[in-house]
Amino acid sequence: MTKFKLNILFILILGISKVFSQDVNWLEYYSIEEALKEPEKVGCLVLRNQKLDSFPIEILNFKNLVRLDLQGNKISEFPKEINQLKNLKELILRNNYLTEFPKDVLYLKNLTELDLQQNKITKIPEEIEQLSKLKKLVLQDNNITSLPKSFGNLKNLEELYLRDNNIDELPETFGDLQNLKYLYIMNNNLEDLPSSFSNLKSLIGLNLNRNKLENLPDYFGQMKNLEILEVSRNNINKLPPLDNLFKLYKLSASGLSDFPKSILKHINIEQLFFNDCMFKKLPAEITNLTELNKLVLINCNLEKLPKGFENLDQIKMLDLRGNKLVTFLPYIKKCNKLKEVILEGNNISIDEKDTLKLKCSNVHFRI
Repeated sequence: MTKFKLNILFILILGISKVFSQDVNWLEYYSIEEALKEPEKVGCLVLRNQKLDSFPIEILNFKNLVRLDLQGNKISEFPKEINQLKNLKELILRNNYLTEFPKDVLYLKNLTELDLQQNKITKIPEEIEQLSKLKKLVLQDNNITSLPKSFGNLKNLEELYLRDNNIDELPETFGDLQNLKYLYIMNNNLEDLPSSFSNLKSLIGLNLNRNKLENLPDYFGQMKNLEILEVSRNNINKLPPLDNLFKLYKLSASGLSDFPKSILKHINIEQLFFNDCMFKKLPAEITNLTELNKLVLINCNLEKLPKGFENLDQIKMLDLRGNKLVTFLPYIKKCNKLKEVILEGNNISIDEKDTLKLKCSNVHFRI
């Protein structure tokens, strides 16, 4: 090996060792007093449930701070000097006394995660676009009614948690979040979705449960990366064709007039949850979903199950409560995978209930 190559190799090893050494020296602390002993080594500071009613100004001494967790305190505002924490990437402020979005946080340009869950924030400022490196934003359990137009400029956002607010509409710019992978916006007041929603091609997990949606647009059938789709407790009575959602493994819906047969092509589906539907019967093709491990069909007017149902032997949890079944015994062949079966509210005889319990003694029955 030439001297030149040896020198290059030495420089590379030295550089890597410095980075590694720096990472090793960044430690996690659980008290300010301990952290102040070696402030340059503080990479993570966790001060959960410390009854803090103000931001501890001593934190500003930790110039290498990457993660700050102040969950479960009584903090209502932040000093402007917080912008001195140039290296901060993760800021956890859930369950504090914030009534407004802490605007001084907007100067933390390197933030990739911001958690403001369980506060009393009502409005998100237009300036939130300044946090352009955000990948994860948690705003659930607040009193937010809308999002600003600038929200769509959070181009790097991958996870967004908005559940349990009072949001009644999303801005048209919402579709600009083209790196968004997980969206949880259940328990809000959405009546429809912006047309730009169709641009969210990267979505993997979507939970729209407990809103006021009346339909899902057809473009949902083209969101080919969707693995989880949950739309229960809306006013939706029919799903669009979902033939192209080949990655889908979990679907949740309620109030449907007909079983969504388009999902029957997806033999990799593992979990189906249907509530308060008017199915009366299931299509025979459901027996092709041999990967099913959770099947919930509550109050779906089922009088019987299709022939071959007993071949769905990967099911671990089966909930058929509130239907009109008079027998279940013919639909159970193997009990080795089953862990829980709920048959309450059907018309199964006492004798059959006893027989089921004897046949599958390892299964927890609620009948």
